[in-house]
Amino acid sequence: MKVNAAAGREIALVAMPWALFNRPSIQLGALKAFIVREGGAGVVCLHPYLEIAAALGVEAYRTISLDGWSGEALYAPLVLPERTDAARRFYGGRLPSGPDFDRTRAVVAARLEHFVNAVAWERFSLVGFSVCFFQLLPTLAAARMIRERAPGTRIVLGGSLFSPATAAALRRNFPVIDQVICGEGEAALLSLCRGEDRGVPGVGQLPIASLPRPDFDDYFRQLSTCFSGAAFVPEIPLEFSRGCWWNRCRFCNLNLQWQGYRRFTAVEVFRRVMAESARGCLDFTFTDNVLPKDEAGRFFDLTAESGRDFSFFAEIRAGQRGELGRYRRGGLREIQVGIEAFSDSLLKKMAKGTSVLANLAVMKKAKQCGVRLSGNLICEFPGSTAAEVKETLAVIELARPYDPLDPAGFFLGDGSPLAADPAACGITAVIPHPAYVALLGRGLARDLALPVRGYRGDIGRQKKMWKPVRAAIAAWRKTCQRRGRRGCALSLRDGGGFIIVRRELDNGEVMIHRLRGLSREIYLAGDELCGIEKLLASRPELTAERLRPFLKEMEEKKLLCSRGGEFLSLAVRPSKSTVDQGGGLK
Repeated sequence: MKVNAAAGREIALVAMPWALFNRPSIQLGALKAFIVREGGAGVVCLHPYLEIAAALGVEAYRTISLDGWSGEALYAPLVLPERTDAARRFYGGRLPSGPDFDRTRAVVAARLEHFVNAVAWERFSLVGFSVCFFQLLPTLAAARMIRERAPGTRIVLGGSLFSPATAAALRRNFPVIDQVICGEGEAALLSLCRGEDRGVPGVGQLPIASLPRPDFDDYFRQLSTCFSGAAFVPEIPLEFSRGCWWNRCRFCNLNLQWQGYRRFTAVEVFRRVMAESARGCLDFTFTDNVLPKDEAGRFFDLTAESGRDFSFFAEIRAGQRGELGRYRRGGLREIQVGIEAFSDSLLKKMAKGTSVLANLAVMKKAKQCGVRLSGNLICEFPGSTAAEVKETLAVIELARPYDPLDPAGFFLGDGSPLAADPAACGITAVIPHPAYVALLGRGLARDLALPVRGYRGDIGRQKKMWKPVRAAIAAWRKTCQRRGRRGCALSLRDGGGFIIVRRELDNGEVMIHRLRGLSREIYLAGDELCGIEKLLASRPELTAERLRPFLKEMEEKKLLCSRGGEFLSLAVRPSKSTVDQGGGLK
């Protein structure tokens, strides 16, 4: 890829590995569109991660990028040669069956040199890097090489990885960096393009409605150069909002770069989707922490009315499950939900604002609507109790008919509410994250104060307690993979005066349960979360003495879950829109 900037004021914006190769960088696209519109400079966006993906192969690149930390390890020797052996050991521990470290490192180094040599960096007044998680060491390696070739070019970093403390430490330890932008980048980068220098630019807010549609043209030009033919179908990142309208989870530090919560209108986002579809794109990924409560439904109404076969991925909260059918009709095919825990007391410690039953309800609703669900179950949360682990294991058994969750080890996010009061969860000391210690060395890792932190406390005890949970999740995933697309393992058919509940066990054995009369009505009442007292009040002939044994029996048969005065029937009732030709749920 040979790049020569046009005459006049020009800047280059760069996104390094390990960004997902099948998506353009929304950070670069948004910054370019804004800077060009404001007349700050001409902008060229560079996506060298495409070159790495082409050189390694898309499967190898995907394996490394999904792990993240192993990708940082591959660049560590280029930044800190003395950490090569430590990086090799670290990589082997993360990806023991992954691409060979030394061969992959050689490819990464060769492609980085090729990328840097192919660009006339001295023609740019500024080179800016967008740095999110797992892009730090690739960025530092590229910045050092660019500075050697263009000593007069200003090098600026920005992105979600940086706080003011981290920014100052980076400039102190890596003099090739001239500036670090913390927080939203548009206004700060524009001021730098205009020659203004106010120290480390802080968080600045622009009216979100004033921001232009991101410009992804450079990505698609580079894509056609790196990949010939249909190697993959690109997904277009979409921004519906900035910040999080919930913003209370105690472990979360994802919103430090945003100043308040703002969103676009459904009409504006729909216009952006239609503009991108004009270039042949139908697949989109929302970058939001969570879809807006009000405008999301209106947006998916518009996409449904368009008649186009769009496919969207988005993050939602469990409380938005009632809108899933509406979202699905508009093309929402995959969601990530902040499940995080299967224990009510643990969810309360996390300040998730949800419940075990609500989490199960959204998993059930996704299955019924034909929406693929992914989510994390946080393991080793500091201060977790044996009782919470026991409850988690019991609920996993009830959730097994649905899409499996991923186990996620807890890390302390700097700037999160929990980090402000770590002792509340038994954390005795905040330390550098072990991964950064392995890759950077203890002294540098401590000085940089990166936002992913480690801690001391009851880690050993937590790992031992949560080991059965990780094993249960692995078994859950294995069972789902074995079943493939055979439909939901727990389904319901209504015959009017009776219902048939079909439950398929892990060994393939099928259990059939027929419920008639009042038993049928109670079970159907729990299709959505049902309050026990409300149900009793609505049915004078139904007493607590009759209801509670029935609920207990259904829970023992893993057909129902009851918690805190509510219950949820777990069987999925297929809808016509989610039944495939083979008769199973999509």
